[in-house]
Amino acid sequence: MLTEAETRYRLLAEIALTGPIGRRALADALRWSERTVRGEVAQLEAADLVAVSPGGIAVTTQGEGVLVAAAELFRTRHSTGFYERTLAQRLHLPAVTVVRGDSTDHRPTQARLAQAGALLVAGRLSPGAVVAVSGGTTLALLADALPDTQVPIMAVPARGGFGEQLETQANAVAAKVARKTGGEYRMLHVPDGFSSRIIELLRQEDASLDEVETLIARADMLVIGIGEALRMAELRQIPEAERRQIRSRRAVGEALGYYADAAGQIVFHRPNVGVTMDMLPHIPDVIIVAGGSHKAAAILAMVRAGIRGHLVTDEGAASELTALLSNGDTEQD
Repeated sequence: MLTEAETRYRLLAEIALTGPIGRRALADALRWSERTVRGEVAQLEAADLVAVSPGGIAVTTQGEGVLVAAAELFRTRHSTGFYERTLAQRLHLPAVTVVRGDSTDHRPTQARLAQAGALLVAGRLSPGAVVAVSGGTTLALLADALPDTQVPIMAVPARGGFGEQLETQANAVAAKVARKTGGEYRMLHVPDGFSSRIIELLRQEDASLDEVETLIARADMLVIGIGEALRMAELRQIPEAERRQIRSRRAVGEALGYYADAAGQIVFHRPNVGVTMDMLPHIPDVIIVAGGSHKAAAILAMVRAGIRGHLVTDEGAASELTALLSNGDTEQD
């Protein structure tokens, strides 16, 4: 029965991620026969977990609820369980979730990584909670994958905006999270990189900034990504003189505007409005969503720097992290 239930969970998760989708495309994605897909879809449709129409198969509201409830039961596989236990122990994290595949140059794995994070978030939401979210491609995909939970929360951006891709800005992610939960959101109209003096002037002139900062300071949940230091410096449009400083100090990872070297030492930080490293111990629930073998060193650097929480990653990053820890790179693990 458990094997059959897990099969249907995998099918439901794939439909939620890619639907509306046809049976043939679904069979190709799962590498199942069309006959198997047809039979399993019929069972899900009979239980009102999916709806079948000429436009394809889509998950129903009831199906999304089942998906959230079942995620914790079926997320662990024999092939990923070793990584989850090992990394949680070696990195001193409360929990680690590992999805199959490597997000590096493989968007379907990145989408599944984001979905795993979304289901984890959805299962932990409570009415009235303040949820702070960062920006980035993975977090934008997470917001897309978030089920319509209708648990009214207050979503706020964890940091000010940067770059030119509006759809991946923290403000946009917060707005989408609020829509998916039936909650509210507040925007942070302070771009990343302003000096402390300008930020203080903005606080004096903009009353709404005080409201957002107060909400951020009492966040019940923080959902963040981790980036590669030099890549994030480029995206944040940091001046070349400061980029040279980041390179010379061998920064590896970045999160919340903090740049750390391989040993976890913060080597660069720009003032900004939003969540700071000092706030992290006071946030009850921190979820870190980052994957891809290319990000393993960055993840390790930021965990060593003090980013703690439930890590959601993929096999590519997990394998590389395990190798880094096993090859003597353990001075602060």
